[in-house]
Amino acid sequence: MTGREPGHVLFTTDAFPPEIGGVERVTYELARALVARDVRVTVLTRRPPDTAPEETVEGIRVIRYDVARRFAPRVYWSYVREVERRTRRLLAEDPPDILHTHLTLASYGALKAFARAGRPIVASFYGPWDKEFAVEADALRRGASPFYRLYLDGQMALQRHMQRRNLRMAHGIVPLSDYSRVMIDELAPGVADKVTKIPGGIDPTRFTATLNEFDAQVPWLGGNADAGDNRPVILTVRRLVHRMGVDLLIDALALLRKRGVEARLYIGGRGPRREDLEAQVTKLGLAEQVHFLGYVADELLPALYRHADVFVLPTRAQENFGLPVFEAAACGCPVVATAVGSLPEMIRAVDSPYEAQVATAESLADAMHRALADRGPTIDAWRERMVRSVPRDYAWSAIAERHIDHYRKVLACAS
Repeated sequence: MTGREPGHVLFTTDAFPPEIGGVERVTYELARALVARDVRVTVLTRRPPDTAPEETVEGIRVIRYDVARRFAPRVYWSYVREVERRTRRLLAEDPPDILHTHLTLASYGALKAFARAGRPIVASFYGPWDKEFAVEADALRRGASPFYRLYLDGQMALQRHMQRRNLRMAHGIVPLSDYSRVMIDELAPGVADKVTKIPGGIDPTRFTATLNEFDAQVPWLGGNADAGDNRPVILTVRRLVHRMGVDLLIDALALLRKRGVEARLYIGGRGPRREDLEAQVTKLGLAEQVHFLGYVADELLPALYRHADVFVLPTRAQENFGLPVFEAAACGCPVVATAVGSLPEMIRAVDSPYEAQVATAESLADAMHRALADRGPTIDAWRERMVRSVPRDYAWSAIAERHIDHYRKVLACAS
């Protein structure tokens, strides 16, 4: 490789398989697509339980480290210490050409080592860390002591400082959406000339309208269908936390029922609000209509999209890139989403008219009602367009090429 080619890239992240989520999918699929284009990728990441300290996954070298589990200052310090130590060792033994940071805490310790070695840094930006934490911290503040509230404020200030430092030290910054680009300008003014938007992508071999062996495992194709239950299926797959707005979706389902629209709601995902959401379902008398799926295996997700009538993202705050919008559309499933963060941009990208103008149960109910009413020729025509265009425009192979081009530019400027 020439000096301007990214022969070896180091990813730093604490979101990587076997754990599954939005950032996990982005880091894994991007790494896999880069390897397919003869770019060596090493991933330095936190070690979940029951995983090896080092292994090769789909051609990706994965190095994992252990960190503290409780009390933020201790957790943060353990991340910084372990990442810096492992990065220095890697720079001495098998130096990467470029550092690509994916999440701030897991990358902070690598920044100094790479800057000292004179090697370039690219930072992916998934959203303002402190603002996302603040949404969840609101619940923790209720009834908390002044000391604990001060502790939360200090934690957010530290998060803001660390993320700002990452952005300012980077030679190139990659947001996934225009909305995230605005957040970068607010967080670190003066770095706009380093920003190149590159969206997330999908695996077109998995997120497709073509049926496979996993379709037989879709939960609502079992007893209810056999019993003649033809009510439409509404699906969401979210982490069960306040920010994701699943409670709004449950309230919206109750409003649909009052309007005479009967539907079944399937909720995939885990999180600390599961019991609260189950209590809400019981209180509203929706136990027969709402089904909690718990953890959804990654291989089953495309089948769920294929057999749902509507997929809903009811986010109430800080949605920085709604990757499931592309996944669902590629599988032919209409998407309803709140007009929060990047979601209007994503909804426009898949030509969906089903946007909830505000993050309320009433607005969600209106949008879902329209989507369910359009089942038939209108949805069929939309589906035919999406199952062709989304896999073509957002395949990870194409997204990886854009990253490689960005790496070349950063390497050229840094040389």
